[in-house]
Amino acid sequence: MSERIRAFFALPVPDASIDALLEVQARMKRRADRSRLHPRWTTREQLHVTLEFLGSIDEEHVAALSSAVQQLAASTPARNARIDELGAFASVRRARVLVAHVADETGVIATLAERLEIVAEEIGVPPGTRDFRAHVTLARIKHPGDASDLLEAARFEPIELCFDELRLYRSVLKPTGSEYRVLAKAKLTA
Repeated sequence: MSERIRAFFALPVPDASIDALLEVQARMKRRADRSRLHPRWTTREQLHVTLEFLGSIDEEHVAALSSAVQQLAASTPARNARIDELGAFASVRRARVLVAHVADETGVIATLAERLEIVAEEIGVPPGTRDFRAHVTLARIKHPGDASDLLEAARFEPIELCFDELRLYRSVLKPTGSEYRVLAKAKLTA
């Protein structure tokens, strides 16, 4: 029996857009220093759009999932998108996660997420229960609270993105937060 690992499919935030997103996060950090919220901020290396969280899977499935990354990337065009709105899950008033929403007007990102959900089901991962909404996680909050002040402090001009790579990540839980390791990656078509 193989080892079990936590894994997920994602689109990494392109290098050209990371600094702008980190500046938005820095504005929230400055305001958070004066609030009762104590967010755990995502790092540069953790910025991505999760397409399908696989949860705990058998390591023996990595080869098949890596192959799926190659096949789906070859049939999926690189996608221009933008971040033009911040938000929070479950809600702004009871925030547990601070996010930057990714506009997906053409639905290409959502379609890729649906295709990856099918791949996940083929290895026994049950389908997700939430509707997909493309976003980048900026922070997690252990004790939910009102994040409206933090979001207000981070006003910004829209951030343009060009997603051009699909990845399969392993997530390793550590006391300092999750660490992500790339298991497979492939360029989307030009």
